[in-house]
Amino acid sequence: MFPTRYPRSIAISFFIYKVAQLAALVQFGLMTWPLFGLSVVASGLSLGGFWLGLKVQDRVAQAIFNRAVLGFLTLLGGFLVFRALTPSP
Repeated sequence: MFPTRYPRSIAISFFIYKVAQLAALVQFGLMTWPLFGLSVVASGLSLGGFWLGLKVQDRVAQAIFNRAVLGFLTLLGGFLVFRALTPSP
């Protein structure tokens, strides 16, 4: 019961935050239609990834799933550190 409620509650919290952020961007004139279209595509990809993660989590042993997520986050963190230390052109 708890393992499915927690990720969903976090997702709902992020959704509410993003709606407020969208309202602020529109109010200040920073959201253009092309940018909005890209945001819709990115949001669709994110929702698809979230759905896929829930399906994989249900079919894979919890320890394996946790290690896979930790490995992905480690790679992502390493990439961000590399990008931060690499001089930009």
